[in-house]
Amino acid sequence: MANLPALFSISNIAFGVLLYYFVRTVYRLFLHPLSKAPGPWYLAISTIPGTYYICISGRWNLVNRELHERYGPIVRVGPHKLSVRGEIGWQAIYGHKARDAEEWSKWPDFFPNIPKDIVTAPTAEHRRLRREILRAFSDKAIQEQQAIFNHYAKILILQWKKRDQTVIDVAKWFNFFTFDTFGDLAFGEPFGSLEGGESHPWVSLIFDSIKINKMSGFLEEFPLLKQLAILLTPAEIKRRASEHFELSEQKIRQRLARGANDRKDFVSYIWKSDGTGLTQQELERNASTLIVAGSETTATTLSGLVDYLLKNPKKYARLTHEIRSTFKADDDEVTLLDTANVPYVHACIEETLRLFPAVPVGAPRQVGASGGHIENYYLPPKWATHRASVNFRDPDDFVPERWLPTDHPWYDARYANDNKGVVQSFSYGPRACVGKNLAYHEMRFITSLIFKNFDLEPTPEGAGWVERCEHYFFWDKPPLPVKLKAVAVK
Repeated sequence: MANLPALFSISNIAFGVLLYYFVRTVYRLFLHPLSKAPGPWYLAISTIPGTYYICISGRWNLVNRELHERYGPIVRVGPHKLSVRGEIGWQAIYGHKARDAEEWSKWPDFFPNIPKDIVTAPTAEHRRLRREILRAFSDKAIQEQQAIFNHYAKILILQWKKRDQTVIDVAKWFNFFTFDTFGDLAFGEPFGSLEGGESHPWVSLIFDSIKINKMSGFLEEFPLLKQLAILLTPAEIKRRASEHFELSEQKIRQRLARGANDRKDFVSYIWKSDGTGLTQQELERNASTLIVAGSETTATTLSGLVDYLLKNPKKYARLTHEIRSTFKADDDEVTLLDTANVPYVHACIEETLRLFPAVPVGAPRQVGASGGHIENYYLPPKWATHRASVNFRDPDDFVPERWLPTDHPWYDARYANDNKGVVQSFSYGPRACVGKNLAYHEMRFITSLIFKNFDLEPTPEGAGWVERCEHYFFWDKPPLPVKLKAVAVK
């Protein structure tokens, strides 16, 4: 009998817990401000299923598309989250606001403990950073940076010619090229990946973090488990992360020691010794961001482009015909700006960005302190938007012709009604990617040089590459093995 009070207390606690979850479930299903939004019940009552799809499964882009095909352009994907397809979400959520309107900020839980840079800075600070950094991405700046791109493109072509008639992992080599190029532009020196044929530890940690972030993102929903995971994080991982940031700071200091005008790169445009431009600390924070954003996304798009071309021989033939009939001079005479004159190459890149966006689901946004009709708006999910049958004819097919000018001989009028404006691969509005201009130039440039010099052949091991990629904000990419065959350039 003496144990009855204890048992009674335990039963009361258990009943209280069950009652709490019952009431919370009823509230979220029937009384919550988002209760009338369409979507599956299990995503409405708990954060766990959605967090699993986003952070663990690597297939949220596919699940999200299925949800939108079933429920429409707005879907409830969490107790406090909506997924809004791009045809109605881009302007409303990401677009420029009226002068007195509050910007829908990035969801802070998505960027925990990250120093303020151009991605995470508050509105006013972001405007200033963006204004300064944009100078490094003008057409004038791109022309002055041409020698850097030529240098690393030449190394890539030479390395591939050494491997003629062999199978290589092009996804890996695209990363070598983009990280060496952007490392030189931001830090004043490359990572040495193209020369050495292997990834630099600074770069390797970025790819390791993609896998780590999927678990840390899941643990954001469970604070106690997150704190335990932090305590149990191996010392080696903490050491490597610390070295990553220390190396970034060291490289920036070495570059600044040579003077802002030592060479034409990012630093020469966005840092001024007289106190204008970015401070040294801001430069240190943003240099790494520019490298990762400019390198990983471009390499991913180039890999996706190769995969789609190898699956579509007719498109491959058209692309190589355009390149080889346009660029007959030496590689050194092909410039970034010249590649604006290859519309089919550009169309293939646009179609790759539609089908395989480098960041298929971006950062969540939330309404400001002044309130709104809902609590958190999840980003316009690019994968669901880009592959929606209401936006595109043959939404799953690789059809570059849909992007060509109407007077181009290969233009296909069947795709005239495609809603191409919903494809905003570089985001939209005041926080759209500052490097969009350079990214297009770079992708057209390296695509033109590669297919000017090589034929690529698919391998059985590379089949279904895009479908095997897993999405954790950035893509976790498997190898993409293809066979190289050097072309005798006339």
